[in-house]
Amino acid sequence: MARAFATKAEVKTAILGIQKKLSSLMADIASLDKGPIIHEEDVIALESAMDDIEERLPKLTSFLIPGGSPAGACLDHARTVVRRAERRFCELAEHEDVHGTDRRFLNRLSDYAFLLMRLEETNV
Repeated sequence: MARAFATKAEVKTAILGIQKKLSSLMADIASLDKGPIIHEEDVIALESAMDDIEERLPKLTSFLIPGGSPAGACLDHARTVVRRAERRFCELAEHEDVHGTDRRFLNRLSDYAFLLMRLEETNV
């Protein structure tokens, strides 16, 4: 929904890229006995994209209230869902061997959703 509602091409493209990576993440979790599909390079690329966005956004001086736009609201919801998935992944890690890159990717993904929300709702 966030991609459908997004008004900025950059945000739409970023969301589509994440949607493609989520298929790899799901395959990683479903096939823990195989090598990871999400690699450290994916985590680094995500962090680099986040750094680029953060450099262009104004500094935060207060808490943000979600829902400034339909896409922003969807991205904030996505951030919440990713945080929940990360907690569930940590629970899984207590009982199964997991790929560490998946955990790091999930952790960074929720912050990325927050930055995409800010980018969508900011005039930069």
